[in-house]
Amino acid sequence: MSSPPCHYRALSGSTTAAQAPLLPGLARRAMVALPAEESRVAEARRFASLLLSRWGVAEEDRFSAVLVIGELAGNAAQHGRADMTITLMLIGRTLSIEVADFGLRVERVCPRSADPEDEHGRGLGMVDHVAERTEIVQEQNCRRALAVLLLAGASALEVA
Repeated sequence: MSSPPCHYRALSGSTTAAQAPLLPGLARRAMVALPAEESRVAEARRFASLLLSRWGVAEEDRFSAVLVIGELAGNAAQHGRADMTITLMLIGRTLSIEVADFGLRVERVCPRSADPEDEHGRGLGMVDHVAERTEIVQEQNCRRALAVLLLAGASALEVA
């Protein structure tokens, strides 16, 4: 599968993540492509959880990353195009998560509740709270949501 027809734009914001120590030789990258459907969000979370576990990421950091992936994939499934990719890149203690939706525009009916207890619309706020940096890049053919997390726990990769 070729990459989606859109461009990556550099993140701006805090330099804390860029200053985190990078451990040579420990870069990891993985991607999964799925239909942008709400029924596939759980699959995206499972993929990330198993992958991060295999990479030796501590449980509390995996929980945060899976939360972010669930919210970003859920948004892509609810508001995006036909397909989505989830890309994870781990360099040292910096985990970059990107969810891109692309393909044909899909019209979905998203009923809104007037109930103040409704939890819809809070996902990106949670992502902003958990992530060191976030960015959404909207282009003609795709939308990319990026989140950068600084991992607190020592991973098995650092111990090895």
